[in-house]
Parts: sequence; C-alpha cells; structure tokens
Amino acid sequence: MDTELKEWQECVDVLSLVRLSNDSDSWFWNVENQAGFSVSSVKKERINDRGNSGLPNFEWCKWIPIKCNIMAWRANLDRLATKVNLKRRNVDIPSVMCPFYDEYEESVDHLFTACSLASRVWTAVSAWCNIPPIFAFAFKDLLDIHNSGLLGKKAKKIMLGLVISTVWCIWKARNDLVFNQIRRSPQEIVSEVKSRVMLGLKIGLLVNISIGRSGVNIRCICCNLVALCPFGSRVLCLLAFCPFASEVCF
Repeated sequence: MDTELKEWQECVDVLSLVRLSNDSDSWFWNVENQAGFSVSSVKKERINDRGNSGLPNFEWCKWIPIKCNIMAWRANLDRLATKVNLKRRNVDIPSVMCPFYDEYEESVDHLFTACSLASRVWTAVSAWCNIPPIFAFAFKDLLDIHNSGLLGKKAKKIMLGLVISTVWCIWKARNDLVFNQIRRSPQEIVSEVKSRVMLGLKIGLLVNISIGRSGVNIRCICCNLVALCPFGSRVLCLLAFCPFASEVCF
C-alpha cells in the first residue's frame, strides 16, 4: 500500500508541472536554446556523449575495407566470437584453448598479442616495414601504436591501416583453422598482409606504386622521387616513402 501511495504522489508531482494553454501543440529541440532542430546539433550532442559512454575509443581507418575496421572495432570492445567470449555466453564448445598452439585460453588479448603465431607475424611485419618490433600487452595497445610522436600525419594513417590489416589476417587465419581445418603459417599470413597493405595504399591513399624488375617502386607523393624497395627485405618504410626519409613528404 505504501508503494502505491508513493507512486501516486510521484505521478501527482509530475502532473503538477504541466501548464495547459489554448496554443497548438509543437515540438521543441531542448539540446540547444532554440526551438529549431538542426542536424549539426545532433552531431555535436553525439560527439559530447561519446566521451561519457565508457566505451573504449576507436579510430577508423579510411583506406582499408570497412569489414576490417568493423572487426577491429568489435575486438576493441571484446565482442569478437573468441572461445572465451562464446563460453561466457553459455555456448557449448569442447574447448576454450587457442586453436593455433592449444596452450592458453583464446581471448582477444591472447589471440592478437600473446599467441606465439601472432608474435611471429608482428615481428615479420615490423621487419618488412623497417620499424622497431611491434610488441603489445593488450589489443588496445596495438591500436595505439600509430600515435607515436616519431610518425608524421600520413605515416600514422598508414601505420593504423597496417595494424588493422594484420589483425584481420590473423583472425582470418584463425577462422580457416577452426572452420575449414586449414592451418596457415606465419609466412603465409604476412604475405597476405603485404598484399592487402600494398593494394590499400594504391587504391585508398592513391600512392603511386608500380612493380618493376627489381622490386616495388614507390613514388613519393610529395617530392616525386622514386624509392626502390626489393621484395623479401624491407619493402615498405612507414617513416617516409622518399629515399631521404624527410618529414615533409608526409
């Protein structure tokens, strides 16, 4: 009875704030101090709410396929269908161990950072790009590598796309093993990363890349000089495309 009286009093309090008039009903946009609605105000409101959502930030990369971005975004939220996450959702699976080496439980952080196969892939990708070895303790650390102060604006975009493309290829290799019983070596995964990155640079960032007899010719988008990068060694240098490694080229 006390609960019903409390609810009744709350209802009366709410209705007491209502002021009736003979004017026609109308809608008001209460985000801004004006009656008019604008799309820009909605955008501002969503941007302001994003900082208070409690969700981890994710920077989208425009020069790689959207499916790669979505997959990395889900991984950053720990929403990928890894075995640990499936078990957490009461999905009946025979084992939660990592399918690559069956040593540890398959979580997002383990699959992309701690797994022996992933570590070998990141080491090979780092050597290919002529950058210090990529090492991370958690998945979110991978998505923050491109924010290094040593990289220029263009190089940061390339680095972010490289990381997300590598993550996609590792996840694809994992699915091939789980669902198709196809085991891919780290070398095969790295080869796919190279193909995706080179194609993405040519189409997404309009980098002038051509295949010559001696290797890959990358024309600097700024100084128009050509850097020759032979296959099998350091094909792509993220710090600069031109031979002088000048920051102005970014």
